[in-house]
Amino acid sequence: MPAEDSTSSTYAVLHRRTARRRWVRAQRLRLRPVWRRTRPFVVIGLALAVLVLGTIGFQRVYPSEEAIDSFYRALTLFGLGGVADFVPPELQIARALGPIITGYAAIRGLLALSREQVQLLWFRLFLRRHVVVGGLGTIGFRLAKSFNEAGFQVVAIERDPANPAISGCRERGISVLTGDVTDGAALRNVRCDRADLFVAASGDDGLNMDAATAATRGVVRRRFGVLTALIHLDDMELVRTLKAEEAASTRTAAIRLEFFNVYESAAYMLLDRFPPFPSGGAVAGTHTAAVVGFDGVAHSLVLNAARRWTSAERHPGAELHVVLLSATAVEDRSRLLARHPELESICQVHAQKAVLDLDLERGELNLGTDGASSVYVCLWNEADALAAAMALRVRSESSGASIVVTVEDAGAGVASAIRDGAGILEDIDAFGVFSGALKPDLLLRGNSELLARAKHEEYLAHQFAEGVPPGPPAMVPWEQLSEDLKGANRRFADGIGAKLEAAGCALVPAPLTATNGGDFSFTDAEVEDLAMMEHDRWVRDKERDGWHYGPERNDEQKLHPLMVPWEELPDEQRDKDRNPMRELPRILGRVGLQIERGPLRDSAPPAAEEAHDVPGEVVDVG
Repeated sequence: MPAEDSTSSTYAVLHRRTARRRWVRAQRLRLRPVWRRTRPFVVIGLALAVLVLGTIGFQRVYPSEEAIDSFYRALTLFGLGGVADFVPPELQIARALGPIITGYAAIRGLLALSREQVQLLWFRLFLRRHVVVGGLGTIGFRLAKSFNEAGFQVVAIERDPANPAISGCRERGISVLTGDVTDGAALRNVRCDRADLFVAASGDDGLNMDAATAATRGVVRRRFGVLTALIHLDDMELVRTLKAEEAASTRTAAIRLEFFNVYESAAYMLLDRFPPFPSGGAVAGTHTAAVVGFDGVAHSLVLNAARRWTSAERHPGAELHVVLLSATAVEDRSRLLARHPELESICQVHAQKAVLDLDLERGELNLGTDGASSVYVCLWNEADALAAAMALRVRSESSGASIVVTVEDAGAGVASAIRDGAGILEDIDAFGVFSGALKPDLLLRGNSELLARAKHEEYLAHQFAEGVPPGPPAMVPWEQLSEDLKGANRRFADGIGAKLEAAGCALVPAPLTATNGGDFSFTDAEVEDLAMMEHDRWVRDKERDGWHYGPERNDEQKLHPLMVPWEELPDEQRDKDRNPMRELPRILGRVGLQIERGPLRDSAPPAAEEAHDVPGEVVDVG
């Protein structure tokens, strides 16, 4: 199997669906609920039409017959009866429609009685290149809907036949099989060996890991491609450990395991969009982030805010304060610091006990003399979250802060009220935790998406430190970056594993205080060899995209003057490959990972021509 099958970004899976196939599926999804709602009325209407037209037709054939007798004759049309010598048009239509309606009803009845057996037969004969979702909890159901709307053929496995999500899936055309996702037989029934994606999101970490094991065993005889398995885990520390192994891995296998935590991903995106302190330069002064409630994304939000603070350039005396506001704030703070004692060396974490419907309006908030610079409301009950946000926006301590309410879906419920509030709630923002973090494109890009964002953040920090003013296309926040430059950073992230393997290094979870890369650094010789690998990889990737060498760059003709061997590259251009290698420890530190040398590291990295052919690209050096 080619190495690129196992190391290329899983985002490519999404594009196996052509535009035409996605359009056809979108039309089916749009028409399916309409047909489900109107089907009973259509069938009843056609049956009445058979009776009316049949009665009229038989009256014309037998004019002396009573109308009631003609009506009884019309009833026989549903069973291929009602033969007559003379067949008027009304009777012709009725006797054609009658058997069709009878056959439709009979087939639906048989399918209802043997739905699962028919499904299994269809799966065995036709199902391939699909998505298997194991477990229809809150996350699993939303993922099934998201992949379905993205144009994938989705099949779900759910052990509880009474789960209301089953009917929701079937309403959307998603097939559901009742069974245990950890059972190899159930995975064989949904043809997991021929799927593109397998998602384990049952809500139980143990079950999800068992499901990953079952899926791994089930693809041993896989004949094409690689099965990407997305495994959701609630244990964020375990996710970080597994992500470290994933980012450093270049192994070729029939399955590619990727682990994620929805709250960890959402917290990263939330702070990227609503940062607790200004970015784009050295930070000065005191910044206070208030976290109201400690549900959902709150734990990851505090840790990611601390990690960003340690990686930011700060003026002397700059401070970050985090204030927890809830009825259980003291207990929440104690548990947080017990698990992450290094937090106290990064920022000041305060706890203010507050009854949300009273103290937020009139009580003590303990937000410091300057008040809060940002407020994040993290409550399961979205109505309570909105009430808390509205109470805080009129308090003097938080009136000038950015106030964000975390919700499940950015397009529904409280988020819709905030968006459509006609100016009443214009100073409050909503962030969809599930709708933001459970997007197919983000999940399919896997760990490389966070690494790509971290690469761009490090690039911006380096440029600002060098005094480069905003203006170039790459000197913008990630959300404003062009797709070409985003892709370049994603490819660079995809190639990190091969470089670490070549250098005899491994990745481990980093403490919060090590976002600068810790004490690790590559030697000058290692930087040179890894930069050579990066340049050769960049050239190969350009060649795959149809580019060739040219003395001057021409984007239309796909000519580039830097597509030359490393030895012929000008030294100032070599630095554009060396610098990312020097910065790699800091890039990884931004996402909570740290490089360690392997115990048997005895030699320099192999020459670039022996490196794995891993797609990747730093910000375009042209």
